[in-house]
Amino acid sequence: MLLPPTHPRAGSLYRITADAVRPRVDRAADVGHTLPPLPTQPPGRPWTTLDLVLFGWLAAQGGELPHTRGALYDEVLHHESSYWTRQYERLNRDEADPPLLAQAAAALTLMAPFPHASNDVLRAVPLLADADQWRHGVARAMNACLDNGAGQRVAIRPDPVGDRHLVITLTATPGLLERLVPAPRSHHGDAEQPVDTSAPTGHDPALVQALVSLTRAAQDSPDQTVTLVLDLLHADPGRWVTVLAAAQQLGGPHEAALIQVVTSGQPALPLAALDAAIPLIARQLTGLGLLVTQRRIDQALDAPPPPADHAALLGQLSHRRSLAGDRAGALTAIDEAVTAYRRLAEANPATFLPNLARSLNNQSNRRADTGDRAGALTAIDEAVTAYRRLAEANPAAFLPDLAMSLRVWTGLSTPSRASEEIDAAWRSAIGSAAGRLAVGELLALWCEVATEHGWSSLACAAIADAAEPLSEDHPGSPAHFVSRARQTARSAAARLGSDAPGLPEWVVAPIADEHLKVINGWLSAASWGEREAALARDPALVENGSLARTVSVVTVVYPEVDLRELADFLRRADEHGLDEAAAGARGEAQRLDVIGTWIATGAWADSLAVLTDNLDLLTDDETLELLDASDDPTARQHDDAAETAFAAMDHADLDLLTLIMIGCAQLQDEPAGHLGLAILLARQGDIDAATAQAARARSASSDNQRRAWTIHLTRLRAALPAGTIDLAPFDDVAAIIEAPSES
Repeated sequence: MLLPPTHPRAGSLYRITADAVRPRVDRAADVGHTLPPLPTQPPGRPWTTLDLVLFGWLAAQGGELPHTRGALYDEVLHHESSYWTRQYERLNRDEADPPLLAQAAAALTLMAPFPHASNDVLRAVPLLADADQWRHGVARAMNACLDNGAGQRVAIRPDPVGDRHLVITLTATPGLLERLVPAPRSHHGDAEQPVDTSAPTGHDPALVQALVSLTRAAQDSPDQTVTLVLDLLHADPGRWVTVLAAAQQLGGPHEAALIQVVTSGQPALPLAALDAAIPLIARQLTGLGLLVTQRRIDQALDAPPPPADHAALLGQLSHRRSLAGDRAGALTAIDEAVTAYRRLAEANPATFLPNLARSLNNQSNRRADTGDRAGALTAIDEAVTAYRRLAEANPAAFLPDLAMSLRVWTGLSTPSRASEEIDAAWRSAIGSAAGRLAVGELLALWCEVATEHGWSSLACAAIADAAEPLSEDHPGSPAHFVSRARQTARSAAARLGSDAPGLPEWVVAPIADEHLKVINGWLSAASWGEREAALARDPALVENGSLARTVSVVTVVYPEVDLRELADFLRRADEHGLDEAAAGARGEAQRLDVIGTWIATGAWADSLAVLTDNLDLLTDDETLELLDASDDPTARQHDDAAETAFAAMDHADLDLLTLIMIGCAQLQDEPAGHLGLAILLARQGDIDAATAQAARARSASSDNQRRAWTIHLTRLRAALPAGTIDLAPFDDVAAIIEAPSES
């Protein structure tokens, strides 16, 4: 049950809880007992709703009430410890060892196993490691005491009480944490040797679970949990990979622990790998990232790296300083990087001109940040020149960079240059572009920029000029580059709005959301039955011809999407009617299924059996035509981590989803990873953060992806245990993902 952090009527809740609990306490001789007053709230830290409930529970037991949160939780734990002792002695007919039970409870709270795995976790408790019967007895008692309901993990609840016990016990019991999360080891002959932990490896699920528990415990015990994370890092420095992932995903004590390790240099971490793993994102591990990059710069003074590596490191330092708000320091670093790359590019332009161009673009930004507009314009002028040269040689790779630098140049030039002069500069760059596709894309980008600055006449001319080359076939260009250019033209025309001149239909025709649902349903269908179901959602779209027009637009804008079968079906439906076309497609699908079964048989006897059972169908003219025209389709590849994450969503296994999100760094930067994080935040009840991540996932995904996500979210919603989890945050996430797209 989710409780609000504070309660508006603290005294009332305290008395109500005490009255509700009291009848179950054997205090018949004390009927007229007066409740002790509720202790004064600590300054700046009001009693939480949970605190008030615990005070009420303690008041019903009698005695004085504690006056601090820590003392409150200690008193509750004292009662819990007595309960563990009674349960152990009742179930095992043996005298209990309270300190041992306390260690067992801490171990289970850290690792949070399911009941069947409690015995394995308790092997880490020193006295229980080799005492099988004793360990089984303790596991049986603790499972009974810490039972949180069907399908739930074993741990002390409520969390703040369990977390306090966890921190106190692990701090007071040296070695227990390392026994619970042992460092990985490799075997070489009969000798056991520690593995090389300097290189990133896969995440240990036990370590991940421990870090999740320590993150929660850090809310009330930040310093102690930092020390515990430091203990893990000192025992195995290779754990930095998982600790960093936890810092990114969970926050908590992990960044502080890494900062202490990097500052002290003990244990030594691979700073280059650590630096590369820390994202260059505002408000995410900013302090740690700056510290690591600066340490690498300091090390370079003693052992200078190759010039190219040193230049890249200076660029990294500039970015880190900028994220940390040190604008002057960021400019100093990028100035040094530009000087280094200029020297390298003069000697080897083919290799280092791209680095110089990128650094000049960044130098322009850093100068603008410090108020040096003239210096920023000088730097971006040089960047544009460099990117023009690069885009002429390789437009597919460098056209977006050229457009970006031109956009920056336009913004800096606007106060001092007339729009016609800026138009001439864009046209000059466009004129030197290699290939008609590049010319069209740059013109569309210029239309966008001109529209942003209110130069509608220039924007209209640019989009009109862009439409002609982008309407042509480009057989020598990859389909996704063609798609990128045409999508840019549609975006530019949409921004221009009613001012857009007469343009081809593929540029201006809206793609309705209901049409996309049908198209995506067709594309994701695994059988004709599923395709027919997609079309049946709105038969009028097929019958009135509007879907066919949208398909023709989508085919032009997204040449990498194969809609030939859908277009052919819609043509037949237009000529012969929907029912007749569907019946024909149904029969063709049946033939293809039988053909597939026949071809897939591995033995002649099996092949003969299929042929005998379907002789008429497999030998008629239509089937023979299909066999003549058949071709092996290219199987679509899927990312294993994303597929596993979606499987976890389908079964509402949110603990597995947590492990996947922390364990796969690449997934965290993908749209599917944003969706996974939204679901985990929804689980925590953080609606604002969950919906923000859902919006991020939506903005980075395609309509087809969101269509598939809707299916996974529906399965997740159905699999979530009703009554034990707040479903509203999940519904809010689903509403954002399922919202209709703007045409």
